[in-house]
Amino acid sequence: MACWTRKLMETLLKRARRAITNAIATLDIKEKVLKFGYNDEKLNAGLALYKKAQSLYIARKTKWGLQLAATKNLVDMIDAVYVYYMEYAKLVRKRLKRNKEALTILGLTGKRKLSLSGLLTQAMLFFQNLKDNQELFAQVTDLGITPEVLQAGLDKLAALEGEDEFHESVKGEAQDLTVERNKIFTELNDWMSEFETACRSALKDTPQRLEILGFIEYSEGYKPASSSTEDENTDTNTTPPAPVPAN
Repeated sequence: MACWTRKLMETLLKRARRAITNAIATLDIKEKVLKFGYNDEKLNAGLALYKKAQSLYIARKTKWGLQLAATKNLVDMIDAVYVYYMEYAKLVRKRLKRNKEALTILGLTGKRKLSLSGLLTQAMLFFQNLKDNQELFAQVTDLGITPEVLQAGLDKLAALEGEDEFHESVKGEAQDLTVERNKIFTELNDWMSEFETACRSALKDTPQRLEILGFIEYSEGYKPASSSTEDENTDTNTTPPAPVPAN
């Protein structure tokens, strides 16, 4: 699958906007590329493809921000639930350390699970079974464990499950949007590659027109100077080649 980096996408959008809009706006260029099949319909199709790629680029950036926020909220909630659960689980495990059956019922045997699903399972066993088993509950009431404490734990677990579902939903939407965005950028890249080839043939005798489109044509023997220290976001007199994602 193509790997479209931010720099590649922004470079392609910049090149496509300049080439397509200037081709549509410059009459003599339109007349010369017409012989290669680039009529108004085809040029407008390229413009529509550019606009769709731009829209998906912005939408994916927005969705990425939502995904980051959802991830942070989920992590914060996991931490809070874990702290609340362990605060009481440690006390109860210490109190019932000689009652293996009780520890099993409350899910307090073995190590604590580090995964979200493990935390949900163990904490649910603890709060729900301690709430339902009056005999066990009576043995730990003096530890500050009340029906309200247990219900609060169950409520926190329900909220955590809901937050996890929301996070997975946002992540899935972001992944789907990434696939769609990459597909359109690949289509735009292919369209631009063919368009540049046609323009170089149609405008080979008018290099200044190629420059208008961003397809710079240098005089024979001229080689532009390069700088290894140039910032990637700095505009130069040369336009970088069409980005081709790595396979």
